[in-house]
Amino acid sequence: MHSRTRAATNLPALIMAVLAMLVAVGALIAMRDAEARAQRAEALATQAQSWKPRVGQAMLLSQQHLVQAHLGAQAKNWDLASHELDEIEGSLLLASNVIDEADRAVFIEQMRTFVASSLAPLRKASEASDVAAWNDAMNVAVKGCNACHATFDHSYVRVRVPSTEASGLGALDFAPLP
Repeated sequence: MHSRTRAATNLPALIMAVLAMLVAVGALIAMRDAEARAQRAEALATQAQSWKPRVGQAMLLSQQHLVQAHLGAQAKNWDLASHELDEIEGSLLLASNVIDEADRAVFIEQMRTFVASSLAPLRKASEASDVAAWNDAMNVAVKGCNACHATFDHSYVRVRVPSTEASGLGALDFAPLP
């Protein structure tokens, strides 16, 4: 009887000891998981810093932004068209930073010419909310893209005025906000 009383008296202490052990084990597991997550995050950061896009990837960004700018202009969403023109310039800048050193000077000059002769008229048409002027400027821009591709022996990469029927950008709503 005496041992039963002592066991009953020690039961709360025993429960507390078990709970303390469970908390300690949980803390150890959490520390291990946090450490593993930190190591994984560090590895990803290192990978991201060492990743260098290729010129083709930067040019695909330019193409995507050109399509979005054109479809935005066709929908009279001039804010989107203007934004996408900025994005084109950004992706061209990216391309100029990753192109081979031997081609960099020629590429940068080509991009300056393209921005002045092709993007500037698109921007002017966007600012004027003028679809007809935009379409004329888009035809000039497409010719500029293809001329640049020829300069770098990539004539097989041919750009065309984007089609509104087959944009490939089904998730984007091109209509301006009401």
